Amino acid sequence: MHPKGGGSTVPHLSDQLLLYSYQQAQKYQLSLEFIQLLEREIRKRALESIKLSS
Repeated sequence: MHPKGGGSTVPHLSDQLLLYSYQQAQKYQLSLEFIQLLEREIRKRALESIKLSS
């Protein structure tokens, strides 16, 4: 189920937890769909440079 109005799908995660979740998802090779969801949220929050340097 997607939120109405195009809101964030992971609004309750802190930036730090979002980045950690992304790193762990890649490490454990979780589903591509889940990793892409996290990537979209990282870009939306403008954390791309942080993700790349982690």
